[in-house]
Amino acid sequence: MNKRWYDFDPTISYAIKLLEQSEDKIKKYCLDYIIEQAKNDGVEFEDDVNSKFDFIWQRQTDNSSHFFEAMEYLKRANLNFQHNISLDIIKYINELEKNIRND
Repeated sequence: MNKRWYDFDPTISYAIKLLEQSEDKIKKYCLDYIIEQAKNDGVEFEDDVNSKFDFIWQRQTDNSSHFFEAMEYLKRANLNFQHNISLDIIKYINELEKNIRND
């Protein structure tokens, strides 16, 4: 069975799963964070209008080219960067959920 690029690391896979299930406001913050940090780390991704989405991303990007862009930046980054950003996302989302439960 073919795995998605992020399924080879359980931390990255879990972060993306949390991100996909997040509310739009949280998702936007995390996507912006991924893009900003990737650019700061020198990751390059030029999104052109005619770029071809592969079938794995097609269902996830139907309503969000921003999601696609962030995932492409993450995919092009080195594994250490991917792992660290994933830990940041997991921590951020878990903290938000914890605060919501305590309110």
